[in-house]
Amino acid sequence: MKAKPMYRNIIFWLVHAVGLLIWLGISYRLLDQPQNYWGFNIMWTQAVFFVNIIIVLLSKPDSRGAICFNVASILLINFLFYFNVLVPYEVWLDRSMPTRFQFSSPF
Repeated sequence: MKAKPMYRNIIFWLVHAVGLLIWLGISYRLLDQPQNYWGFNIMWTQAVFFVNIIIVLLSKPDSRGAICFNVASILLINFLFYFNVLVPYEVWLDRSMPTRFQFSSPF
């Protein structure tokens, strides 16, 4: 039986630590500030979760929980953006300054 390389486990856990740090930052922002706009575009964090999925598939293809976490993160980020829970300031102004949980189509 061949042993798995140690670097795969280290990369696997580092990638998930980055994802958890992103969610800690988003959660802190949502709980600390009442405004639903932010100077940062939350949609850019989806790239991190897409890369996480690729790394998980390359390092541990049988890890369904990690893949589900990343897919759920991508879906939740889209929810936060399209229901105006947390949007960039420019987008918030373009959408006529909506309140939280008010759906506005991006088209």
